[in-house]
Amino acid sequence: GLANAFPEESVRLFDLARSGRGTALDSFYHWFLPLLRLDTGVHFVQSIKLAQARMDRGSERVRPPRLKLSGEERDTVLATLDTALHGRSA
Repeated sequence: GLANAFPEESVRLFDLARSGRGTALDSFYHWFLPLLRLDTGVHFVQSIKLAQARMDRGSERVRPPRLKLSGEERDTVLATLDTALHGRSA
């Protein structure tokens, strides 16, 4: 899922969790959690595919019977991604 769209961040989350660095982990997890939640909705496949496309790590295309996200649902996912990217630490 999300590890394909945000591979470096996924590894960082894992490494922070293993290291026991609580403050750094809490801060990073707080930033990453809205992205992780993209993988929990009814249209999670479409949300993750959109995230991958937004990060230039794949296509938004999904196989039938699924359809690409549209309207408010698409706008919400894109807003979540934009907020996360704007707040991403170096």
